[in-house]
Amino acid sequence: MLGGDLMSEDTGVHWLLRRKSSQLFAASATIVLASGVFMFGLYLFSFKFPVESLNSNPIFVTVCLTAAILTVPAALYILVGMICYWVRFDTSGRFNKTVWFVLFLVAAWYGASLYYFAVYRRQFSPMRAGQLAI
Repeated sequence: MLGGDLMSEDTGVHWLLRRKSSQLFAASATIVLASGVFMFGLYLFSFKFPVESLNSNPIFVTVCLTAAILTVPAALYILVGMICYWVRFDTSGRFNKTVWFVLFLVAAWYGASLYYFAVYRRQFSPMRAGQLAI
């Protein structure tokens, strides 16, 4: 089953509803959106200056590699986590859930990051997490 039954042995709280998961989702969403802005900035920068000339700059290469190393796991974590939350715990109406489903399909991890800020953060609270422990 998508989302699984990964409960904490100690608290009986589903992994999607734990405070630590929420903190990791926040960090992941921020990293993904920041890397998207960074890539869009590089795209705009390439119209004025040839980006190929920066390929030999070690600082530029280090920044790009660091961004990639942080973004890949963050993108996977936010995408899987938000889809699992959407399937199992989202209390939004049918129309809103359909819109988010389309956004997940079209924008993948960027859509999942937006979903985190627009839906998950509003619906999630540690008190509610105890009530939803299934």
